[in-house]
Amino acid sequence: MLKGLRRGAKLYAVDPRRTSSAQWADLWLGIDVGTDIALANAMGREILEAGLENRNFIENATTGFEEYRRTVESYTLERAEKLTSVPRASIRELAHAYAKADRAQLCWTLGITEHHNATDNVFALINLSLLTGHVGRWGSGLAPLRGQNNVQGGGDMGAIPNRFPGFQEVANPEYRAKFEKAWSGAIFDVSTSSERTRRNRRRTRSGQTSSWKDSTTSSSRTSFSPGPQKWPTWFYPRPPPGRNATER
Repeated sequence: MLKGLRRGAKLYAVDPRRTSSAQWADLWLGIDVGTDIALANAMGREILEAGLENRNFIENATTGFEEYRRTVESYTLERAEKLTSVPRASIRELAHAYAKADRAQLCWTLGITEHHNATDNVFALINLSLLTGHVGRWGSGLAPLRGQNNVQGGGDMGAIPNRFPGFQEVANPEYRAKFEKAWSGAIFDVSTSSERTRRNRRRTRSGQTSSWKDSTTSSSRTSFSPGPQKWPTWFYPRPPPGRNATER
């Protein structure tokens, strides 16, 4: 990244803290904690309002665009400024710079993912890349910068308890049958395991404790449709409930 900056690339830093990355950046957007989605949706709305979306990419490589447009319609620059504490002029500058760039990357670290709505945070960023076509091209894309050495590679190889190699869900009967055949053995029933997890959580809330931990989860959401010939699908994240960001 620093090599790119030395060659003339621009860096926009979005972080509640003024980090060293913010010191290198052309512009620092110091958002309030937990308002990432509001900022991303406001950027998406501004890109659409200015007619800077990549229409060719949207029509040929995405689905659900009109629903996405309706979702971000209420995220005006004025509303986003109130929610995020970032000046509307800064949000507009970032949106236009990202959409107009010949090549652009969205890079994030654990600050995006270590939230209760972390998945929606990432979906909001994916939407921006789909809106502008900054994906699948040299020099453009999405780059999660992980906190541990090759943690993504470990996940892709099946080291995560609820995922098979290739990040395929253990809870999916079709995937489970495929791996049972390949490995010549039965794979445990995750639905039963998940039920044990729910019972254990109820006991924990009532003051009881358990000596075992089951991290298996099931989710039907994925950022890409299965199969190599399928294109990405749009997602529609909403800001998390709770703190009213307009109250200072």
